[in-house]
Amino acid sequence: MNKTIISIEIQDEGSKDAEIIVIGERNQKILFQEKFVFNSEDYPLRFTFYLMNITRDTHNSEPV
Repeated sequence: MNKTIISIEIQDEGSKDAEIIVIGERNQKILFQEKFVFNSEDYPLRFTFYLMNITRDTHNSEPV
């Protein structure tokens, strides 16, 4: 059976700035790894939408 994993790692220091790393792997082989820098005044709500767009765009641009 094939196994695909999309993981999102968020690194921050408690401020409104964060570094987001999205990793996609299939059958224990890394297909892609993207790093994004996020900075927002509307932190929680905008941050959630930002994450949703990253995962959607990454998934659509890289067929698994």
